[in-house]
Amino acid sequence: MTNEIKLLNYNISEQDAHFYNDVKYVTVSLERERNQVLTKFKSDILSLDMINIRDRFQKEYQEILYSIKNELHNQMSQTNVSDLLQLLKQISFEIENGYQQLVMLDNISRKMKEHYHLTFYTIGNLINFLDLSMQIDINTRPTAAWFVEANYDAIIEMIDLAQTKVEDYIKSMKRLGKVWKEEIFLKETLPLVERFQTVKKGGLRFLHSFYWKQKKQFRSLFIEDIELLNEQEYEVLYHNLLIYHECKAWLEDEYSKVFSLLGENYHKEETSFSSLRKEYNSIYRFIHMFSIELPMSFIKELLQENGIRKLYDLIETFIKQENIEGLNKLGDIPLPKSLQMIELSVTEAFDLFTKLKDNYQLLINDLEYIHSLAYKRGEGLTIDELRKYFQQIERIKQKEEWLLTNQEKIEDAFGGHYRKNLTDWEEVKQYLASVKETNRYGFSLYTEAIKLQVEEGNELTNDHIWTVCEAILLEEHPMKEEIFQKRVVKLLDQKRITAKLKESINSYLENYLKDGFVLKEGVLQKEDITEYNLRIHSPENGRREIESIPECELCAGVLSIIRVNKEITLDEISKIMAEQLGYPRRTKMFHDVIEGIVKKLKQESKIVRHSGGWRLCK
Repeated sequence: MTNEIKLLNYNISEQDAHFYNDVKYVTVSLERERNQVLTKFKSDILSLDMINIRDRFQKEYQEILYSIKNELHNQMSQTNVSDLLQLLKQISFEIENGYQQLVMLDNISRKMKEHYHLTFYTIGNLINFLDLSMQIDINTRPTAAWFVEANYDAIIEMIDLAQTKVEDYIKSMKRLGKVWKEEIFLKETLPLVERFQTVKKGGLRFLHSFYWKQKKQFRSLFIEDIELLNEQEYEVLYHNLLIYHECKAWLEDEYSKVFSLLGENYHKEETSFSSLRKEYNSIYRFIHMFSIELPMSFIKELLQENGIRKLYDLIETFIKQENIEGLNKLGDIPLPKSLQMIELSVTEAFDLFTKLKDNYQLLINDLEYIHSLAYKRGEGLTIDELRKYFQQIERIKQKEEWLLTNQEKIEDAFGGHYRKNLTDWEEVKQYLASVKETNRYGFSLYTEAIKLQVEEGNELTNDHIWTVCEAILLEEHPMKEEIFQKRVVKLLDQKRITAKLKESINSYLENYLKDGFVLKEGVLQKEDITEYNLRIHSPENGRREIESIPECELCAGVLSIIRVNKEITLDEISKIMAEQLGYPRRTKMFHDVIEGIVKKLKQESKIVRHSGGWRLCK
């Protein structure tokens, strides 16, 4: 605050001067900030409970805003409030839909536990179960072997082998049936064909009666043009008969083994192997996906007639197959603290969504109300600007509270001359000069900043730390930087200054220091003040440590003592300073500090030695 009162001109004590400047600063700045806010908002904005709103923005809303930063491409501070509202409403709608989906998933989970003794520990587990269950063909009749994951290779190999045998059997049968009569398929025909082939390859085949007899027989069985029955055709006959009888024997001999693995889905040559493979793979994916151990009772249910259909029908009473994929959109809803929806249980998700619904609605209501109070419906109002207005409104309330708290003191000090923003400050100065009640040296009491309220257990934010910094600065300047840091730590109820807290304080001093204040030679002070008053503690507050007092205050104290006493020795100056600061006795360090102040004032030509004592320079 600017010390506008010229003490010599108005003959006013420094204590009165400081109080005058405090009151004037608070009153004038309060009116200025009110006008700034009211150029953007209607007057109802000033009735908002900014402490609660600020707390919500620092806790509940902070989680929401952090979780949707990706939706805003990390440009939260520059986002227009109207755009943010639109996004919040969209997400709120998705949360409401998600909540209804959770209700449905909870009902499904309960039914699965009731009917099949299945327990799902995460939403992702349940959704995968539903998705894979509905991919299983409802007509599938799995075998017990299908529910043993280790059987995968054996079953796939059996499907491949059975398909090969069936296809070869059908091909050879079609090839033979196309050119030969049905008698060719008789089992006893194969040995004749084998012997015929052997004789045919011999050098004396034309002398062999069997050759001519069998050739005649084969010619009678050939149904195509007899001219086409050549040596190559006999080779084809022999080859296909071998395949035909081999595959036929395999299909008959291995039927029990094949059936045990493939079950009623296997119908020999009537089998649709592509469908069978697809059905088995759907069951395998189902088994492979779940880390949970499927209870035997569930497997037995599926093995029963229409077991798959019953599971399908039960699920479809809650959700259609085409809607299951939409459940995965639950994972797209922005969640706080990097939570993953699929990793939550249904109960955890219920609790989270209930909280999110409430907090989103609170935030939407707050922003809509604030938006409605802005002129032109908040056109161009960004989140960063809104936060600044919040801080400004909070300062307004603090200043109003300060004036209310000091109302009696103001009335006592200024009489009837204080009229809030209509006050004639020149008139107040003249009044103070006329009713001055000086004490011997005019020292003022050291007042500390009031502790701001913040709920325990919450992480300190930069906004709160900087608010505390500003409160201390306004109330307690001038002060040394190290004392300033200690006061911040104390008002924040911290045991020590952490690296993070120190970084925040340094950021305030470097970037957000209130206008009109400077950090000069390690002391925080008003930029345009040249004279200070020494502040002392009241007796109940004990002594004020000399090492904590800025040099400018000590200089002011020594000058006041010399001014009152006209001429005084260094020892007497030191003694009076010790008494005023609450020291029961002087230490060498204390005396050395005072001696240094006296030397500084002499070098600055503010005092001069005279007859063994010190006087003010003319």
